[in-house]
Amino acid sequence: MVGTRLEGTTKAGRARAHGDSGESTAEPQASGLTALFAPALRRLAEETGAESATAWLLVGGGPATRIAHGESPEDPPARAAMAALFERGEATDLREPDVPAALAEYGRKCGFEAAAPLVADAPLGAIFLRSPVRPRTLASLGKTTDRLRDPAATAIAIENLARVEDELARMTRLANLGDLLAETVHEIRNPLVSVKTFLQLLPDNLDDPDFHTNFREQVVDEVRRMERLLDGVLEQARPGEQAADGESRTSVGTVLESVGRLLEKRAQEKQLKLVVDVGADLPEAAIDEDPLRQVILNLTLNAFEASPEGGRVRLTARHENDGLRLTIDDEGPGIPEEERGGVFEAFFSTRADRPVGLGLAVCRRLVERASGSVQVDAAPGDAGGARFSVCIPAA
Repeated sequence: MVGTRLEGTTKAGRARAHGDSGESTAEPQASGLTALFAPALRRLAEETGAESATAWLLVGGGPATRIAHGESPEDPPARAAMAALFERGEATDLREPDVPAALAEYGRKCGFEAAAPLVADAPLGAIFLRSPVRPRTLASLGKTTDRLRDPAATAIAIENLARVEDELARMTRLANLGDLLAETVHEIRNPLVSVKTFLQLLPDNLDDPDFHTNFREQVVDEVRRMERLLDGVLEQARPGEQAADGESRTSVGTVLESVGRLLEKRAQEKQLKLVVDVGADLPEAAIDEDPLRQVILNLTLNAFEASPEGGRVRLTARHENDGLRLTIDDEGPGIPEEERGGVFEAFFSTRADRPVGLGLAVCRRLVERASGSVQVDAAPGDAGGARFSVCIPAA
């Protein structure tokens, strides 16, 4: 006996049986339909003496999915042929003179002599037979579709739900990838600024060992960070589960001092004073070094942009309660209280000349991923300005 097989032009239905062993192959999504229809089609063929029995099922929004017992054509029925069968609403001898032309033509083309619609609350598909039509052929065909109606409706609904879930997962992954690309384009600017500054200063510092030892190492670290940012995009683009990160532990003081050294030259160019104040006995923070560096760089560069010439930008780290508080103070115009709630939204900006506004949204996402928080207030003292506070749990 020729094996039962599942075939179709949809993703879930692209599988074929091999030889006469009775074995079939199918993707897991369609296994429920195969388990339901394979034995039913086999019994129907045995009862009617049919050469083959074929079910065309309307799964999802694509072409019909095919489940066949015996050698059977692979061409799906045209929409007009299926519509005509649904309109008749019963098992039909395709050779009768009153059969609609589209349905009769499909029968002649594929060698089908009988067919029956499979309809519940909505059309589900149809079963076609390659079999001489005897008195009991249509009766057996009708009984088979009656038995299959309700379980087929359930199986197709489950299959459709699985496809919707797969599509939603795919769309979610693409949306996340789009967000990550936008963030990466934004964040890659900071390391490029470091490289650019290094190259600009290099001719005047060729014989300065401190420059080569300190600043060069910082720039190399920033280039490596660009590589990791791009690796993150590639990792997100790959389907499947992402590897879980291990426990994160980062020395906040080390990162702050590193950022201070990296931005010192830039502060001088802007005629700003950069102060780094790291408290004693700070615990390690429960965040990876790259995102913490990214947050501090973003907030500090924003402070540079906001501060006037001769102003001061202060980075502070303190042990507070069960975590750490980092503050970045500037002496710029500050942020009006009514706008503070929106500054962490993507594409929000208070600057007409730079309306993109991704940096603070990225900061909030990275901090919240580490179970922390970030907020903006007025800077203390009489100089004005803004204070960004980042709270991160201790490791």
